[in-house]
Amino acid sequence: MAAADEPRIAAWCPEPLAPGSLLERIGTLGLPAATLSLGSLLTLVIVLGAVQHSAELRSAYSFPVLPARWLWLVALGSAALAWSIVGVASRRPGPLWPRLWALSLALTASLVVVGTLAQPLLQSHWLPSAQLHAVVTAVLAAVLSLTPRLARIRPDSPWIARITPLTFLTTLLLILPPALLGSF
Repeated sequence: MAAADEPRIAAWCPEPLAPGSLLERIGTLGLPAATLSLGSLLTLVIVLGAVQHSAELRSAYSFPVLPARWLWLVALGSAALAWSIVGVASRRPGPLWPRLWALSLALTASLVVVGTLAQPLLQSHWLPSAQLHAVVTAVLAAVLSLTPRLARIRPDSPWIARITPLTFLTTLLLILPPALLGSF
């Protein structure tokens, strides 16, 4: 490689410890598929923990915006989006674990759809409504934070370094305030 090529390569491929914004440094810690999958997993854990952090929420949480009888539509939309991410991600190169995360999230979203459809029929204590609403909210957040996997981002794009932190923060800002404000 010629010495003249080095500045050009460094311009579109920053190092994790290079000077720059915090978002750029976080985004360069791994491939977009891997960092988006990690961000999606963190989103799932954070949202589920936030909407179930107190005894009041564990007993009375409900999905904001929609009535309870339409909860299955949110779960179905999450599952459809998760399966489309699995389909797109399976055709792209990259490590195995982001594919496994996308598949496990799609399977979880599908089980949540079954749970939302079975919950009114069963009306038992093994599937409490508040926990089902919390899981639907958390799965929706995790799937939304994984949606940039649907887009093709060129390796020389400046979005490579920014997409994961921006998606993670945007998803949390879109999901957590309505979820927590609507439940008090």
